[in-house]
Amino acid sequence: MPKSAKSTRARMSAEKLFPSLKATPPNKGARPKDYKSPFASEDSNVQRTRHHTERPFKDDFEQLRESEEDAAHVVTVPRGIEIPTGYDSIDHVREAMRRAWRIEWGNFELHTVDISLPHGWQVTGPKEGPHHIVDQSGTPRAGFDNRHALSTLHLLTRYWIDQEFHPKDRYCQLLVRDRAYGIVLEKSYWAPEAGTEHPEWLRIQSWMDQHCPNHRDPLQEWEDCEENNDQWIDLVEH
Repeated sequence: MPKSAKSTRARMSAEKLFPSLKATPPNKGARPKDYKSPFASEDSNVQRTRHHTERPFKDDFEQLRESEEDAAHVVTVPRGIEIPTGYDSIDHVREAMRRAWRIEWGNFELHTVDISLPHGWQVTGPKEGPHHIVDQSGTPRAGFDNRHALSTLHLLTRYWIDQEFHPKDRYCQLLVRDRAYGIVLEKSYWAPEAGTEHPEWLRIQSWMDQHCPNHRDPLQEWEDCEENNDQWIDLVEH
């Protein structure tokens, strides 16, 4: 199937499921010997870290930095990554990000690594504090906190369950939010219980499983990720 047809079909399916989308534009290392990794497995870039330690002035993005515009897309993020459900290692996540986000990795250091972001993406936040990687529309796609040496990169899913509390009785309501469009897709009734104890927690989870089957994967469901993944498959298959 042509890539354009896949994108059109995906868009039509989304609009049929969520009519409000039609009228709402999108928000457009090597470790110390005594360190125990909190992740499912160590990443495999130990040799690259030694390489950069021995040659500290080597820059994997040297050519990009020759252009001021391209250089702005090269950012430093934590080397550690919180491994989402469905992934078995940091390397697995990195490769999936390379395909879905169309990024490249380089300059692996003990606790940090550089990535080249897509055009229009950037890192926002104070110099010392929590940061977000946001796309061209300003929508957060990942977060990290550089105040901690062992900070990890946390990827954000498109759909997620939020909760709000009534100002009078503090009753809780569960909300299914869509980060891409900034809208609420489904909500529960108000109840004194919150979180997983809310009487409608299982119903809300089932609703997401039915309508957004890949909602647990931060590298799926996003329109650009779906298109990039389809194109990557097409390139491999053809």
